[in-house]
Amino acid sequence: PERWEKTLEMLKKYDLSVLPYYEYAGSVGTEGVGLKKHARPLSRDDSYTHVWWAERFYADVTHPDTLPDAQKVLEATIVRYKDDAHFIGAWFRTRNSHIPMSFSDDTLARFTQECRLDEPATREKLLADQSLLNQYYRWWFDQRKAFLVALRDYLRADIGEIVIDHPAVYR
Repeated sequence: PERWEKTLEMLKKYDLSVLPYYEYAGSVGTEGVGLKKHARPLSRDDSYTHVWWAERFYADVTHPDTLPDAQKVLEATIVRYKDDAHFIGAWFRTRNSHIPMSFSDDTLARFTQECRLDEPATREKLLADQSLLNQYYRWWFDQRKAFLVALRDYLRADIGEIVIDHPAVYR
C-alpha cells in the first residue's frame, strides 16, 4: 500500500522528476467505470479485438462517469502528493481497447444530440453511410481530445502549470 509513497520519497531524495504512466481503462473496483464497459464496438458484440485478455476493462470517454473516474486516479496518485515530488505530467498510454471508440446506444445518442442530427444515429446507419461514419469519427476524436484536455486542466488547477525545465529532467 505504501509503494507509491516510498517511490516518491526516493525520487525526491535524489531530486528526480516524476512522470506517472497510466494504462487507464477505467477504474476496476466493484463500481468501477472500466468494469461497466460502457463502450461497444461498431460491428460486433463480443469484443473489439481477438486479444480478449486486454479487454477485461475499458472506458468510454464520452460517458459522463469517465472523466470524474479518471480524475480520481490523478487525485490518488498526483494531486495528493503534489508537495512531495516534482511531477512533470501524466502519461496516458492505452493498450488495445482501453479507451476504444464507442458505438454504444448511449454514445450514439450523445452524438445524435450534439450534432443535431435529424434522425438518431445507429450502428446500422453508420455502417451504411460513410459520410455519417466520418462525421462520427471526427466527433469521437474531438470527444477524446476534450477528455484528455480536461485531465490536463484538472492537474493544472491542482498542481499548477507543469514545467519541464526542471534540472532533474535533463540528468
